Amino acid sequence: MENDEDLLRMAIAYRAHLRLRERVICRQASCKPAWSMLLELLIAQLNKETMHIRTLTRAARIKDTTALRWIDWLHGHQLIERHPDPHNRLRVIIRLSIEGRKVVKAMLFDMAARLNGL
Repeated sequence: MENDEDLLRMAIAYRAHLRLRERVICRQASCKPAWSMLLELLIAQLNKETMHIRTLTRAARIKDTTALRWIDWLHGHQLIERHPDPHNRLRVIIRLSIEGRKVVKAMLFDMAARLNGL
């Protein structure tokens, strides 16, 4: 059974992870939308699924306008790639870039290491 000391250690470890994630991914006070989208893109990539803007915003549970701003930001920082959909010229396929995958992988391993170290 956990005690307050264990809970405190977990909270501090998770806070440290969140701060690292913010520094590495977006260097802004709140990058939750960016992280949510990167995580969904990794899951889709590993499941060999295609993500379009609409499916990404729904999966990440982000409003379209917010998602579009963050998609532009992530693309500008080379964390995601945009490709025309060969089956529908009105849609854009969004994929995690090689650099984006490295960042998400590093963040997941960092979180696991911090929590395993408790």
